[in-house]
Amino acid sequence: MKRCDVMGIDRYTYQSKWAKKSGKFKFAFWLLGILVAFSGWNSLEVVYTLLIMTLTLYLVPIRLRTYLNLYIGPVLFLAFSSLALLVSVSQEPALFSWSLSLGDYYLGLLSGQFSYTLTLIIRALTAITVTFLFTLTTPLKQILQLMKQAHIPYVVIELVLLMYRFIFVLLDDVVVVYQAQNLRYGYSHPRVSIHSLALLAKVVFERSLYRFTEMTDTLDLKLYQDEFYLD
Repeated sequence: MKRCDVMGIDRYTYQSKWAKKSGKFKFAFWLLGILVAFSGWNSLEVVYTLLIMTLTLYLVPIRLRTYLNLYIGPVLFLAFSSLALLVSVSQEPALFSWSLSLGDYYLGLLSGQFSYTLTLIIRALTAITVTFLFTLTTPLKQILQLMKQAHIPYVVIELVLLMYRFIFVLLDDVVVVYQAQNLRYGYSHPRVSIHSLALLAKVVFERSLYRFTEMTDTLDLKLYQDEFYLD
């Protein structure tokens, strides 16, 4: 766990070559990618995905390994989802292209589901890739401005702003505490690890309460009138 990796997404947006490009342009580019993802042409979607990945690595100062690590969560989710579509249990062996007998039931791969599942995987990866491009090149300020221009209720915009800030602040706290515990061999043994995780949760919770109080005091000092200014 590295502290800079936690805050990396926010840092990458301001260091990208599209950082100062119009938020509307980047949103339109993202929307185009979503349309391509739902085009139904697998070959087009694969080529477009590879092009967007290359463009992302060109625009954003991110290492290839770090960029690919972003896909771990989505790919695992897609893998388990695909298994749910491909694998089933039934008493009718004719439903499967391959099956394993388990008494009166059969466990196997459903016939005709492979091409459908492959289409869904490609579609999802295309949408994820273009979303990563938008996320890694668009600062939060531009996203909030887009939401404001779309006439999204102001309370929603404020919630997004506060949640975004607190998520990164809390993640930063988690990394700091984890590193301190790790230096003291806090995760050298399963029993010690459980104690360290409990202590980590306690410290982060206390820090979140302290930071909330600190933030409200700061807003009161600045005469906060229930509205954040967005130029």
